[in-house]
Amino acid sequence: MDEDAISNPGYPWRRYFARSVDYGVYYLIWIFLLNVVFRGYPVRNKLVLYLIEYIVFAEMIFIEPLLLSRFGTTLGKWIFGLSLSDAEGCRLTYKAGLSRTWCVFAKGYGYNIPIYNIIRMYKSYKVCKDEDWLLWNEDYKYSVRDTKLYRSFVFIGVYAIIIAIGTVINLNAEIPKNRGEISAAEFAENYNGFMDYVGFDNSMDLNADGTWEKDPNTIELSPSLTPKFRIDEVNGIVTGVSFEIESEEIWISSPSLYMLAAFMSYVAVQPEMNCIKLRSDGVLKNFKNDFQSFEFTSARVKVSCNVDYYGYTPASNFLISSEGEKRYFHLEFSMMRE
Repeated sequence: MDEDAISNPGYPWRRYFARSVDYGVYYLIWIFLLNVVFRGYPVRNKLVLYLIEYIVFAEMIFIEPLLLSRFGTTLGKWIFGLSLSDAEGCRLTYKAGLSRTWCVFAKGYGYNIPIYNIIRMYKSYKVCKDEDWLLWNEDYKYSVRDTKLYRSFVFIGVYAIIIAIGTVINLNAEIPKNRGEISAAEFAENYNGFMDYVGFDNSMDLNADGTWEKDPNTIELSPSLTPKFRIDEVNGIVTGVSFEIESEEIWISSPSLYMLAAFMSYVAVQPEMNCIKLRSDGVLKNFKNDFQSFEFTSARVKVSCNVDYYGYTPASNFLISSEGEKRYFHLEFSMMRE
């Protein structure tokens, strides 16, 4: 240990930010496994997100002791010049580190139980601020090499990198898993998966031939609003996708989600496309304009939407029939490889 190091330092905020970096790294490991290795979609359900926090804490409980036993520090602690050793100045054993990290989770994070975790973190902050021994550090030497300003800038840079990597991983995971030159079956799988991801449940799945597989126990209230798909396939590769909606219903819901799902399932998975280009091109904004025609080319695919209707009044993302008028709605959407 450095002779100039301060044993059992207070610095609650340095220690908090150091642990924030470590937590961020553990979280990156999780989303990399989920979204890159297993090709899952980003999680949106709040309860599931909360439960995932326990997976990240499990990573911390088992990985942190390994780092402490090998290096005497973690990435976050290293950034702030913090290190940990036993009473004799030697590195912790893995078993000792495991016991310590479990105590951090139990007494520092309060088992991540809502409200109780805030209480435990506040009490730990008070103890640390008063430069007293935290429960998990009572048998160890916790020291800080220095408090130079550059360490704060390093923290900001590293944390920004963690956020950037996490954002790219999540954005990339929003693109369906079958990518490149895909078959009709793969397009259908992409489409159904994307609809599940955005939480749209109409109790129907798209088949490779463009027909719908319906739940026999579900009553379809507005069959005329269900897109009629055509999937063109040559030598096992999709060359174009189109669908049509024609209706005289009293009200028409926005077809934007159908178009977006089709676009993400075909154009967004092309070899020329990636998650950064997808958003920098600004093409997604076309799917926010309900009931408006548009045309653009992306990834060498011509995308067009033609909308025609009368006897309806636009109302937010709906069309409502005008009283006493004859009504008609027709939409044609296509994506054709150039």
